[in-house]
Amino acid sequence: MKRARDTAEYAFAQRLYDRLAQSRHVKVPEQDVLGLSMLLLAHESRNDHIRDIPEYREFYEETMDLTERLTAVFGCPEGLFDDAFFEDWVCFLYLLQNRLEFRIYSDWEPTAM
Repeated sequence: MKRARDTAEYAFAQRLYDRLAQSRHVKVPEQDVLGLSMLLLAHESRNDHIRDIPEYREFYEETMDLTERLTAVFGCPEGLFDDAFFEDWVCFLYLLQNRLEFRIYSDWEPTAM
């Protein structure tokens, strides 16, 4: 919960719920703010503030290792992995970490009614 509270997503959820509380004259429980924050962290596909988190360097190094292995195995041409690829893949690793940490998983398989 501490990590979720230290994110921009938590600040966003707090502002959103504060506005809701003002317009509806209700008090929003802290658990609801945390829950929305965790959902946002586990489902976002782009994260412009990811460079500010301590884990960023680790995710970037993992992405570098991945591209080196792919290049070695498949002989990918130089320049195939551009800055957009690195940013997207680092964000993907961040998303996976959040899903594991907050135990939020997606199953997009349709269910019969």
